[in-house]
Amino acid sequence: MRCAGLLFTSVVLLAQSPSATRIELGKKLAADFEQRHRALTDPLVTEYLQRVGENLARAQPIAFTIRTHVVESPEMVAVGFPGGDIYIDSRLMARVGTEAELAGVLAHTIGHITSQHGKHELKTSAAATIPLVFFIGCSRFGGQIMVDPMASVEGEADLLGLQYAFDAGYDPRGLLEFFDRLKPPGLNLSGARARAEELAATPRDYIVSSSDFERVQARLKALYPPPRPPSLVR
Repeated sequence: MRCAGLLFTSVVLLAQSPSATRIELGKKLAADFEQRHRALTDPLVTEYLQRVGENLARAQPIAFTIRTHVVESPEMVAVGFPGGDIYIDSRLMARVGTEAELAGVLAHTIGHITSQHGKHELKTSAAATIPLVFFIGCSRFGGQIMVDPMASVEGEADLLGLQYAFDAGYDPRGLLEFFDRLKPPGLNLSGARARAEELAATPRDYIVSSSDFERVQARLKALYPPPRPPSLVR
């Protein structure tokens, strides 16, 4: 299934599979994804994203190591695989407004992985060596309206992402601010919004942005300048 606009997806495996099986298949899916997407290797960008991922991981008792990758994709995409490999499209990184927003995107994707979402969506057959699961979250952030069970899956990932970001010291409202700017159609964030405000009521100095974020954004904007509006023809 292909979505118009933003594709923000998490790739996961059957919850019934043994942990070792999920991780091995996750590695195969990650390798296949890498073959189909060009990697951005700029160390200023890649090392920064890894630091944000590690900040989130240190705050949670997760049983895998977060490894972040920056790729170039026709659509803005965030993809997470069992075992901890997460791929973020460079154009998505260029669209986030603060480090808290970027942390929210990563935290949401980690939430999909830790919850082992996809147990209802993943279909395999004897002829399929790699499951086709690149649609989880598609209707969430693309041009289509969600239907169950996707709504509950995405809602759970939202709540987990808010908690993960909060636990790591980030402003939990970052993910919601990212959604508000993109304004995808059919998006119901009432539950996540209420939880974000509840968390944000805790008095503390939240991480909103940083000088590192500003340097990375400047680099990304140089690499991917916004398109110029078409000239008026008279």
